Amino acid sequence: MSVWIIPVQMEAAEIQVEAEKSEVFRKLTSFATNRGSIGPKVLVREETGTLLVEFRTAVTGLLGRRKTHRTVERVTLSEPDQILFKGVEGPLDLLIDRISLIAAAGGTRVRYESTIGLKGSVFGWLICRLYVRRVLSRFMQKHLSQLRDSLERDD
Repeated sequence: MSVWIIPVQMEAAEIQVEAEKSEVFRKLTSFATNRGSIGPKVLVREETGTLLVEFRTAVTGLLGRRKTHRTVERVTLSEPDQILFKGVEGPLDLLIDRISLIAAAGGTRVRYESTIGLKGSVFGWLICRLYVRRVLSRFMQKHLSQLRDSLERDD
């Protein structure tokens, strides 16, 4: 199989959160200081400030089957404006997620953008376009809705 990857750009998803940008950033990046066994796990803290983080994410496929995926991602924190995730290990050969925080009237706009890809040239691109993109789009919307609820709670 070809190692050539044709990137697939996901449609950006956005939510409005009734919280200040700095507070949203702090809550979104709390995994960076999390010492517990629940949630993302920081594997390495690089001298550049970049983190290598293990995530376990439950995703429901188009047929309703739920599966937990393990990914390892290089996370770059650009406080308070952006969090960039680049996949290192996981089911996708290409994974680049960007969460941007934009100050807005009454709170913060959270914008989630993603680029994905699978090896296999046109065949990998077709799988991403026809299946993976639909599954991840649903996941992004659900995740953002849960994120809004979490970010607006006083913790």
